Amino acid sequence: MTEVISAPPSAKCNLVSSASSHLTSRSDSPMEYYAHFDGGEALFLVTDMTKTTASAMEDTTSWFINFSSEMDVDTSDSSEATITVSTAFNLDRIPNADTFFQSSDGVIFCVESDVILKACSTAFHLSARMQPSSSDRTSSQMHLDIPSEELNVLLHALYRTSPTANSPDIDTLVRAIDCMPQHGLIPSVLMQPSSSPLHDLVLSQAPLHPVKVYALAARHGLTELARRASAYLLQYDLKQITDEVAERIGPIYLLKVAVLQQHRFNSLKNILLKPPIFHPPTSTCTLEDQRALTRIWSLASCQLAWEVRMGES
Repeated sequence: MTEVISAPPSAKCNLVSSASSHLTSRSDSPMEYYAHFDGGEALFLVTDMTKTTASAMEDTTSWFINFSSEMDVDTSDSSEATITVSTAFNLDRIPNADTFFQSSDGVIFCVESDVILKACSTAFHLSARMQPSSSDRTSSQMHLDIPSEELNVLLHALYRTSPTANSPDIDTLVRAIDCMPQHGLIPSVLMQPSSSPLHDLVLSQAPLHPVKVYALAARHGLTELARRASAYLLQYDLKQITDEVAERIGPIYLLKVAVLQQHRFNSLKNILLKPPIFHPPTSTCTLEDQRALTRIWSLASCQLAWEVRMGES
């Protein structure tokens, strides 16, 4: 999920373009280059191993990460500061990035502010932090109190891409979606069934975790996700739902799933209690034979309907 970029801790607190810097190689590694600019230098890791040294040095669209005081970089017991960069949201994949998020566990995510704000105008309260437009390229650096696994899910949701490659489990998905509102993100906007890979990924967890998916959908008003997840609750014993989960689901959606199970139960009883239709007598099945069969059917179906319980298949 991440790659490591290092730079001297004395590097200035800004971002510089390779158009105004000079690249030199100090290592036998074809991936390491130092960028010299006003005030210091930063180690640049070329992530594309197919590039030659010359082509890497000619790449003037790359940006070199230099660390601001806003980002937590541990420089203790080391001559270099080391940071970790997301493999999905880095400058190799997103060369036009102008916003840099640092997760609570120190992973850097490079994104484009216009893409983020187009997906959700209140996302991370970016609009209040953006500088007035100008011809000069500016950048924004923010520390977010979100673990990298969850921030990765949020950014994929904003970019309308799937985080499947990182294999997030159901608990990671739930935590990520639960923290959306406090960071200015709207789950119902970012998880529309017709256009959201995140919606599809969460739904794919429903067969194994129906209650967690249904509770998540209920909590955030994701009606379509709740409707489709409820199909996996037909056999679920609602008595197993804890008070905490019931509170998370809420009274409306809890009533919906209870009514769904009751309706299924009543439909089954109606099918069982309806006797076979009489047909014209034949030599092998007389009218008395049909009446006897009806009596036997009624006794058997009444016993079955009495013993069957909601939540059973």
